[in-house]
Amino acid sequence: MDTPRLTKNIRWWYLWAVLCFIPTLFFYYVGEEGVYTLNAMEMWQRQEFRSTVMYGMLGGGGGRPPLFSWLLIPVANGIGWENVLIAARIVTVAATVGTSIITAWLAQQLWRENTISWMASLLYLVTADVLLYRGWLSYADPLFAMLVVLAIAMAWVACLRSSYPLLAGAMLAIFAAFLTKAFTAYVFLGVGLLVFLMNAKFRRFLLRLKAWAIYAFALLLPLMWLKFGTHDAAQHITMLNDITVKLTMPNIGDYLIRLVLYPLEMFIRLMPASLFIGDRKSVV
Repeated sequence: MDTPRLTKNIRWWYLWAVLCFIPTLFFYYVGEEGVYTLNAMEMWQRQEFRSTVMYGMLGGGGGRPPLFSWLLIPVANGIGWENVLIAARIVTVAATVGTSIITAWLAQQLWRENTISWMASLLYLVTADVLLYRGWLSYADPLFAMLVVLAIAMAWVACLRSSYPLLAGAMLAIFAAFLTKAFTAYVFLGVGLLVFLMNAKFRRFLLRLKAWAIYAFALLLPLMWLKFGTHDAAQHITMLNDITVKLTMPNIGDYLIRLVLYPLEMFIRLMPASLFIGDRKSVV
């Protein structure tokens, strides 16, 4: 196999994948995109940067933290507020491309192979759900996903290198994810850390006193934000409700149907990467 030539071709495919997102910047409003643009417009108009605002009400638009609006505002100021939706799409597309770059970086740390790194980043960008919908939709989710992936990737590489600065960086990234959307960011990172604990070398690193100090610092950050950062007194209730609502007992019939259909749905959403994985498993 001509690896340098293959790598060059994948780079070109990656460039074309990035360019495919440009037309989405000019697509009309979809779903609740107007919530995020209104949040940013009212935040800038009122000069209230510590809480989302909608229709003049603090915490409006779901009571989410304001990081998405913080990033949207300077872009909208640069290209004009009449193009606020384009500004929002620029933020989400940049986050999607950023996630692909983080994926490439993690792949490079794990395999030290340029072809694999470029392929990993390309497969992320052309995943059906990312390319056709969620990768450009101007919700907070693409930015949230990028920061969660960054946190898990940094924690993984921290384990590989026994690097506490990288582990601390992972905690800052997950705090940024929290400031983007929800407490569930910590759940995702926590599950990742539990998986890493299965490796004996990683376990020794992750359970040292320095690591526990970093974890304590990481948990302190959202508490400090909710106490001293936001002006939205009910934000913690709204965010905790995101988690508790998932614990309610669903309709058993609907749940069983969903349980059967969900793997198929995810296989379709993750195409073409799911096809590569399925083909690999069939060969093995």
